[in-house]
Amino acid sequence: MRSFIAHTLSAFILVAPAIPADAAIVSVTGPNGTNGADADPGENGGPGDPSTADAGHSPTNTDIVNRATATGGNGGGGGASTGFGNGGSGGAGGAASAYAATSASGGALEATAIANGGRGGGGASLGNSGEGGVGGNAFSSSSATATGLDNAELLSETIGGTGGSANTVSNAGAGGYGKSETSGVSDSGSLTLNAIDQGGAGGDGDQGGDGGLASAKLSGSSGSGAVVVLANTFGGNGGTGDTHGHDGGAAIVSMDTIQSVSGDIGAGLSAQGGQGAGNTPTNAPGNTGGAGGAASINGTAISTSGDILLNAGALGGSGGDGSNGGQAGAGGSATVNINATSTSGKANTTAIASGGVGAGDADDLGGDGGGANAIATSSGVDASASTTATGGNGGTSFTGGAGGKAVATSTATAGAGATPMAMAAAVGGKGGDGSLAGNGGNANATANAMAGGVTAEAAATATGGAGGAATGGAPGIGGDATATANAVSSMAAAGVTATAQSPGGGPASAIALAAIGPGAPPPVVISAGQSESVAILTPGEAKGEMSAGYGGEGETLVYETRADFSFTTAQSEPLYLTLLGSDADGNGFDRLELAVVTSANITPLDYVFTSLRSAEMFFADNTIDLGLEAAGPQMVDISLFLTASGSGDGFGFSYTVTVPEAPTWAMMLAGFAGLALAATVRGRRLARVA
Repeated sequence: MRSFIAHTLSAFILVAPAIPADAAIVSVTGPNGTNGADADPGENGGPGDPSTADAGHSPTNTDIVNRATATGGNGGGGGASTGFGNGGSGGAGGAASAYAATSASGGALEATAIANGGRGGGGASLGNSGEGGVGGNAFSSSSATATGLDNAELLSETIGGTGGSANTVSNAGAGGYGKSETSGVSDSGSLTLNAIDQGGAGGDGDQGGDGGLASAKLSGSSGSGAVVVLANTFGGNGGTGDTHGHDGGAAIVSMDTIQSVSGDIGAGLSAQGGQGAGNTPTNAPGNTGGAGGAASINGTAISTSGDILLNAGALGGSGGDGSNGGQAGAGGSATVNINATSTSGKANTTAIASGGVGAGDADDLGGDGGGANAIATSSGVDASASTTATGGNGGTSFTGGAGGKAVATSTATAGAGATPMAMAAAVGGKGGDGSLAGNGGNANATANAMAGGVTAEAAATATGGAGGAATGGAPGIGGDATATANAVSSMAAAGVTATAQSPGGGPASAIALAAIGPGAPPPVVISAGQSESVAILTPGEAKGEMSAGYGGEGETLVYETRADFSFTTAQSEPLYLTLLGSDADGNGFDRLELAVVTSANITPLDYVFTSLRSAEMFFADNTIDLGLEAAGPQMVDISLFLTASGSGDGFGFSYTVTVPEAPTWAMMLAGFAGLALAATVRGRRLARVA
C-alpha cells in the first residue's frame, strides 16, 4: 500500500523546509508508571501519565512554523506473586494528544502534530498471571490558514500504544487507537495535507488483545492554489492467544470535501486493516483465531476549473489461524468510495479494494474471505473512473471458508468534445479447500460512461470466485458473476464491453448498454459463458447483433441477451424487424427463443426453435412486420433466450429495426451469461414454433 501511494502521487510529495527563526517547537513526554511490587498477590503496575503538547493551537501565536510532539508514559509492569495469589496486572499506557496550528503570514506555513500513546504494562508471569494493560490512545490535530500567496503544509501523525502482554488464563491488553484530524485553508498558495496513523498492536496472552483503530480525517480548501492530500492508516494487529487470538484493528480514511476554485487537486489515500491473530495450539478444543480488521476510505473533491486526480486503495486484514477444531478468523472487508467533480477541468479517479484472506488450519473451520467494494465517480470536461475489487480467499481447512464478495462500480461523465472512460473489474474470492470445501465469492462489476457530445467508453469484467477443491466431499460452488457496461453519447458512437465468467458452471451474466451513434455496430463473436448485445441507433434505422455461448460443464443453463429501443414519433408509423443472418457454434442450442415486444403489442411475439437448421433458415433475410405504431413515445424490445447444455454450443444473429426519424431516442443493450438453470416456464403468445 505504501508503494501504491508513492507510485501514484510521487510528483506531489514536497520536501519539508528548514526550520525558520519564528518557529514554536513543543515536545512533552509523560512519566512511566511504576512497576507493581512482588507480593502475595502481586501488586498492579501504575498507569503511564498522559501528555499534551500544544504549538499555536490554544493559545494561538504568530509563528510561521508550529510543531508539537506528545508521548504518553508506559504503563508499569505487574508485580509477581510470592505465594499462591495472582500476579499483578500491568498499568495502562498513557494517552497522548498533540495540537499544532498556524495562521501567520509572510512565509511557508507549517503545522506538525505527532502523538505516540504509551505502551501497556505486562501482567506478572508467576502464579496466575495478571492482565496486560491497555495501550494508550494517541490523537493529533494540525491546522493552518494561509493568506495571499503563502503556502501551507500540514502533518498529523499518530501511533497508538501497544497493549501489555499476559500469561496463564489472563487477558492481554488491547492496543490504543491512533486518530488524527488535518485541515487547512489557503487563498492563492498551495496546500498540502498529510496524515499517517497507526493503531497499537494488541498484547499476547491467554486471550490476546484487540488491535487498535487507525483513523485519519482531512479537509481543506484553496482559492487558486493546488491542494495535495496524502493519507495512510494502518490498523493495529491483534494479539496472539493461547485459546483465542484477537481481532485486527480497523483502518479508516475520511477525506471530507476538498475544494479549490481554480487550483488542481491530487490525493493518494490508503487504508490497511490490522492482521487478526492466531493462537498457540494447546490441548483445549475449539481455539479460535481473530478476524482481520476492516479498511475503508471515503473522499470527495470539487474544483471549478482545476484538474482532479484521486487514487485510493484499501486492503482488509488477514484472519488469524484457529486450532483443535476452532473457528479461524475471517478476512477484513475493504471499502473505497471516492468522488471527483470539476466544472471545467479534468476529473480522474482510481479505486482499489481488496478483501483480507480468511485463515485456516488442518482441523479448523476456515475463515471466510473479506468482501471488497470499490466505487469511483468522476465528472468533468474530460473524465475517467476505474475500479478494481477483489474478494479475499476463504481459508483452507477441514471446512473451507467462503470466498469474499467483490463489487466494483465506475461512473464517468464528460462534456462535449471529450471521451469519458469507465472501467470496472470485480473478482470474487476463491473458496477454501477442505473436506467440506467453501463456495467462491460472487462478483459484480458496473461501468457507466456518459458523454455530452462525442464517444463514451465503458468496460466491465466480473469473475466469480472458484469453489474450493474437495479433499473428501463435494467441491465448493463457483461464485456468480455479473458485468454491466453502459455507454451513452448524444452525438457519436458509444463503445461498451461487458464480460462475466464463473468457474465450475456457476451463474454468470454480461450486460452491454449503448446509446446513439452513426455507423455499424462492432461484430459480435460467440464466446463461452458470455452473452453479448451491441447496437448503433441512427435516425431511421437501428443496427444490432446478439450472441450467447454456453460456458457450463454439462448442466443446463439459460442465457439471455436483450436490446431495448425507445423513441418518439410525430405520427403513426409502421415498424419492421429484419433478421439479416446468423452464426452458430457446435450444435447451437437445446432450445432457442426470440421474443419481441412493442408499444402496440405488450404481449411478447415469440419464436421458439429446437432445431438449429430451422433457426438458421428463420434468421436469414427475414422481415417481420411489428405493426403500426401510434404517434408519441414508442418502445421496441428484442430478447434472445438460449438454453444449452453442450460444451462449445452457441448462437448469434444480426438485425435491423426501422426507426422513424424522431426528435428523441435512446437504446439499451443487455446480455446475461449463464443466468440460471433452465427451470422456468414463460407464459407468452407463441407466434411460430420451428
